[in-house]
Amino acid sequence: MPLALGCFAVSLPAANFDFAAFDNPALIIAVGAKAAGLIYWSMILDTFGYYLLLAPAAVFLWLWLKSKNHGNILGMASLAAIGPYIYLLLAPIWALWLGIVVARGAGEVA
Repeated sequence: MPLALGCFAVSLPAANFDFAAFDNPALIIAVGAKAAGLIYWSMILDTFGYYLLLAPAAVFLWLWLKSKNHGNILGMASLAAIGPYIYLLLAPIWALWLGIVVARGAGEVA
């Protein structure tokens, strides 16, 4: 939770405290080089504060169901979890890539 709040706290100065910038990334890029570092760290905190915190919860749930001998529920949960596992794998990569690209773009605008 503190990392997620840190993501929000770092994102606001990068967007000049303009909430409309979260809907329109061009406004963040227009801030220029001073926002580049903040954007980068915002995406790092986003990755560790939101996405990667879900992985231990998924493993715990799987182990807990396995220990209770709920074979049918575990099988259905494993099948239903394919989508979220793909999300858990791809979302952090996307967030880091976005942080690098947007930070570079903001640095080039200045």
